[in-house]
Amino acid sequence: MICPYCGTQNTDNVNFCNMCGSRLITESFNVQQPYYQQPYTGKRSLKGTPGRGFGISSMVLGIIAVYYAFMYWITCTTSAFKSGNSPAGFVSLSFFILILSTLSLIFAFLARGKGYKHQSTAGLVLSICSFVLTFLSIMIILILWISQMYNS
Repeated sequence: MICPYCGTQNTDNVNFCNMCGSRLITESFNVQQPYYQQPYTGKRSLKGTPGRGFGISSMVLGIIAVYYAFMYWITCTTSAFKSGNSPAGFVSLSFFILILSTLSLIFAFLARGKGYKHQSTAGLVLSICSFVLTFLSIMIILILWISQMYNS
């Protein structure tokens, strides 16, 4: 290797010139790492897959529907007609709960069709529970309302 400063011939394995002591420039090559592309396996990642939102929506709507159905059940069994209330307000609330339950049920079936069995099963169970509680509450309201009409 020849020193670029003084022109002295040096051996190839030294880093400094034997005559002037300056650092010898060694050429380094930028070796590019080989590019490896992962083979396509046909599976998608969970991020951005369709159907996941349906499962989560089914669970959330099912939880809200069960909460309102349970509160509706408590209201119907404790103070439905003790103060002479009309059943119209109770019936309108029951339609709201039935709409939430139906949406939860639809989203559960859509999520199940996309492969999200656990989330859709949770939404399905919650929507069925809210349906049962709401229908039992409606039956209690109707029985209390009919008995109040016959007693009056």
